[in-house]
Amino acid sequence: MTMRECSADRDCPADRPTCGANGMCGACSAGSNGCSTSHPSTPACGPNGACVECAADADCSSAAKPACDPKANTCGPCMSDADCAGRSGPGVCMSHQDGRCASDAETIYVQQTATCATAADPSAGTSNNPFCGADKAAVALSTSRRLIVIRGTVQGASWTLQGSTGDPQVTIIGQQTGTIAGGASPGLQLVGANVFLRDLVVTLSAQIGISASGGSTVRLDHVRIDTNRGGGLLLDSSSFDVKDTTIAGNGPGLLAGDVTWGGIRVQNTPTNAMATFEGITVQGNLGPGILCTTPVTGTSVSAANNSTTDIGPTCGIASCGAPSATCGAM
Repeated sequence: MTMRECSADRDCPADRPTCGANGMCGACSAGSNGCSTSHPSTPACGPNGACVECAADADCSSAAKPACDPKANTCGPCMSDADCAGRSGPGVCMSHQDGRCASDAETIYVQQTATCATAADPSAGTSNNPFCGADKAAVALSTSRRLIVIRGTVQGASWTLQGSTGDPQVTIIGQQTGTIAGGASPGLQLVGANVFLRDLVVTLSAQIGISASGGSTVRLDHVRIDTNRGGGLLLDSSSFDVKDTTIAGNGPGLLAGDVTWGGIRVQNTPTNAMATFEGITVQGNLGPGILCTTPVTGTSVSAANNSTTDIGPTCGIASCGAPSATCGAM
């Protein structure tokens, strides 16, 4: 006579969590709640019938570890905004930091709505009361609110993100085709600030699209800078890492010393600073595509059809050719 192993699921180990009618422990079945009841640290039924931490993202309740690794069946950092879909908050994956899903409490919203806030009120900028323009978002930045979400097209007006060494990073994310239309002012000015931008368009400024100076650290990922009359991207005395970014139709800009430029201008880069371009497209700018005073590091840089030089010789990089799946921005 075979001895019974169990009388209920709670008597079974996590690798064989279900008590069968014959009193023997066996595999769990998808949708059963035996794991969550008997083994709360591994509450999901895995593909091999054992209790695991997760079988899908929905099993990962913590915003700090919101994504389920399908091979290890463990919860971990998010990799994309899709991993944060359906959760509370702005639906932003902070993969460039610790991989958490951002919360509403850390977010400043900017969106042109019928009831958006026009005053620089630090208590505004919520999802229900967003700022009308990007310029008002700067006043609401604090140690606990460092994420700016721009939805749709908003005006840049005159705004500067100013920081100092050691300040925590400011993140700016575009949603719903997030666009800063600069108008008479630069789209975005950074002075000594540490800023990460993703999924954003900066356009239609009478001045520079994005200007970083004064020891700023700027990281761009999937950004488009186009049709800014003062030039596209100025990187002056700053560290930078620019990925999957398109810079087109900008300029001609004119800097002190009668330096004419169009797409990107790199100057006064600090010694040993990060100075990297990866997967970028620089085309159709009214002036040199990329000008540098010191060499930069470049991989998959497509520079073409700029009105004068595509890449200045001092930059130390060459164009990979016309944009394609392996050359330029995706």
